[in-house]
Amino acid sequence: MGEAQQEQETLNDLETVLTSQDIPQLYVNGFTTVISNTDICTVLERNGSPVAVLNISYTTAKSLAQKLSQLIADFETVAQHPLMTIEDVNSTLAQLKKGKP
Repeated sequence: MGEAQQEQETLNDLETVLTSQDIPQLYVNGFTTVISNTDICTVLERNGSPVAVLNISYTTAKSLAQKLSQLIADFETVAQHPLMTIEDVNSTLAQLKKGKP
């Protein structure tokens, strides 16, 4: 199978997943992560309230982290602007509250 055909099949599979009524879709804007001796547990949050728990193996977590890092780096390169982390936003909000625009 050629690379272009494989990429098209991947896109078709992704579209099927994203439009499926049988697969839950979540929006999260926060998380808490802990590590155990067997895996990584992430509590996914929306507006400070837990909405799901994600248990993930070390190998899968590392692979996911690498993929997300690359996607974000690519986006920042094209946008020519770094994205803020939650810590960056919290620091900025703290400065605003102190009256330091």
